[in-house]
Amino acid sequence: RHFFNDEEFSDVTFIVQGQKVYGHKMVLSIVSDCFRAMFTSGFRESESMEIEIPDCSHEAFLAVMEYIYTGTTPKGDTRASREANLNRLVEILELADRFFLDNLKQICETLLQGMVTAETNEYLLQVAQKTNAMQLQAVCEHFSRNRESI
Repeated sequence: RHFFNDEEFSDVTFIVQGQKVYGHKMVLSIVSDCFRAMFTSGFRESESMEIEIPDCSHEAFLAVMEYIYTGTTPKGDTRASREANLNRLVEILELADRFFLDNLKQICETLLQGMVTAETNEYLLQVAQKTNAMQLQAVCEHFSRNRESI
C-alpha cells in the first residue's frame, strides 16, 4: 500500500489524461503478463521511463493500479449516478482485460451483473463480447431470453 502511486522508488511513470501515475516495473510485472511483456520484450516502453496510456480515464487507471498494489476492489461512488458508476466499472473491466488482470476482470463482471436492466442489457452484452467477459455475457443473454418470452 505504501508504494501505491508513490514517486519514491518508482521506475515507471504512466501518463493518463495528462496526469502522472507512478509505478514499479517489478510489482506490475509480477501481476500482469502484459506489463511484463511491455517492460522486457523490446517494446519502446521497456526503454522509457514515461508511458502514455491512451483511451482510458485517469480515475479508472488509478483504480486498476490501486487494485494491483492493495487488492482494493472497485467501489461505486455513492455521490455518482448509477450510469456514472456503470461506466466506471465498464472502463475498469476493459483495462483489466487489456492488462490481463483476470481476478479484477471477474470482480468487475460480478459487479456489472447486478446492473443488467432493460436499459443496460444491450450495452453490457457488447462490452462483455468485446472483453471476453463470459459470465457477464451469459447473464445478459439470459436476461434477453427471459424478456423475449414475456
